[in-house]
Amino acid sequence: SFLGASNIFLYNDYFINFKKVIENDSEIYKSIELTWFDKQNEIRNGQLKTYDPTVPIHIDCMHHICSILSLFTKIKVFNIEDFNFKKGGSHIQFKIKNKNLVIKVNLARNKKIRSRILKIITKTNKVYVLNFSKEPGFIKFNEKKFISDPDWILKKKPLQKMLENFFDVVISNKNSKKLNFQISLDSAKICNNIDKIYKLKQYDWSKKINKTNIKKYSKEFK
Repeated sequence: SFLGASNIFLYNDYFINFKKVIENDSEIYKSIELTWFDKQNEIRNGQLKTYDPTVPIHIDCMHHICSILSLFTKIKVFNIEDFNFKKGGSHIQFKIKNKNLVIKVNLARNKKIRSRILKIITKTNKVYVLNFSKEPGFIKFNEKKFISDPDWILKKKPLQKMLENFFDVVISNKNSKKLNFQISLDSAKICNNIDKIYKLKQYDWSKKINKTNIKKYSKEFK
């Protein structure tokens, strides 16, 4: 038997192309910033996107974020710093540190726009940006801007590539780094650390609410 993780973003070539751009400049990372905003009432591929409001946003999103980060750094149990709790927990910001690398994460639901932005700042203060809010998105650096994956329309999509990889592993008994279950375990550990802070912040926030303004805040419990 084989247990694999759905690390679907590892099958997106625009991340590989983005990494190659930075590596071609032989740059060392100083910080990574990742913005992940979901639009309220978003319709994608003809369907209304929904989510379970009882599942905190970090539990919902961190596996994807950790799989993306694994392309650029080793994912371990990082210390959580500068935790910012907004709108009843539907918008959170925090930092995680890996030695000299600072990672800033900005997660939110029910925003006016969908936003997926990965920004990497190097030791020489060069800024590289991958905006994949609308796939495949674009890459910006040194005042240049270009499509992150020009062949996106013609290629197999990430879900198909991941499923084909999974069946290939099962049939041929090969290993696959992209299906590595360790990423899921590490993201779960990070989520546990976040959850401790999140619940304390949510409790403090809920104490500020009384019966007279509960309607004002009810939409923020998501």
